[in-house]
Amino acid sequence: MMVAKSSVRRSSRRVLALVILAALGIAGCGTGRSSYRQGEQAAQRELWDTAVLSYAKAVAEEPGNTRYKVALDRAKLRASTVHFDRGKRYMQNGQLELAVKELQQAVLLDRANQYAFNELSKANTEL
Repeated sequence: MMVAKSSVRRSSRRVLALVILAALGIAGCGTGRSSYRQGEQAAQRELWDTAVLSYAKAVAEEPGNTRYKVALDRAKLRASTVHFDRGKRYMQNGQLELAVKELQQAVLLDRANQYAFNELSKANTEL
């Protein structure tokens, strides 16, 4: 069964909404600088999902800060790569449901990654 792009987009929108809500809920109100530092610490430990959440909060608190936006984009690409690699491993092991979840995250974090989208479609077809 071929998965329509609209189905993937709907799932991605839901996941994105959860990510944004989580980012806004981290540590309540504060300055972008504090959230940015948390993102930097997470990035140093290669905890890319945590870094994305912290950087997203920093950007939400200081939307005009280019440094925060660049850091968020960098973390999203790194997190996408981690989820993509994990999804591919799950596919190779026949764990298709887990593969789909990881590949959805990869596509959500890097919408320009056509390869991840194709692998997601393939995993959904095999389900």
